[in-house]
Amino acid sequence: MPTKSFPSNNGGIACACMGVGIVYPSFVSARWLKICSNQFNQSNLRPIPSCWEAQILKMKALAKKIWLDGKLLPWQKANVHVLTHALHYGSAVFEGIRFYSTAKGPAIFRLDDHINRLFYSASVLDMKIPFTKAQIKKAIINTVKVNNLKEGYIRPLVFYGAKSLGLYPKNIPVQVTIITIPFPKLFSKQTIKVKTSSFIRLHPHSTIASAKISGHYVNSILASLEA
Repeated sequence: MPTKSFPSNNGGIACACMGVGIVYPSFVSARWLKICSNQFNQSNLRPIPSCWEAQILKMKALAKKIWLDGKLLPWQKANVHVLTHALHYGSAVFEGIRFYSTAKGPAIFRLDDHINRLFYSASVLDMKIPFTKAQIKKAIINTVKVNNLKEGYIRPLVFYGAKSLGLYPKNIPVQVTIITIPFPKLFSKQTIKVKTSSFIRLHPHSTIASAKISGHYVNSILASLEA
């Protein structure tokens, strides 16, 4: 399909009109990790040092600490088991929050509104977040401080953890993580090419579109791969 060039906006995202696929540029490169077989202790679902850990250590840390289930962990140690329900079925909800440098220090944009939507999205998937809104707010602010970032991006993520491989998430533990990173330059050029995707957006009756559910974004991934 023909494409056109438009001035880019490093602080925004490119999207198409309602009824067509949306393309969201990735804010951080993904790295596939090699998982060695038979390297997990199934009694507590935690990885044993292996080639998997070696791959993690090769990743470039974008921040010093990541908040996971109430604890601040080193970047390389913040990991989950391969049986994590959200990894298989997209059963996670999240927010994308910006914070900006000011004369009084970092200012987080509409933090309460983001937290409210995070809890709403979790309720759609019947997730019982094991922390209060006040605790999540405090954890977000503290994670920004610990990483000594002046401005950047915050990704709170609530997800079904590891217990069984079945689709129905009953009795599967709910986990929470908070990631803060510098906000990188999205585009390498002053202009970008855009196109209308052949993939339509998810039908509003096929899901609950008002919830920010990770699985929804497969639609956008397909659109971005096509582009």
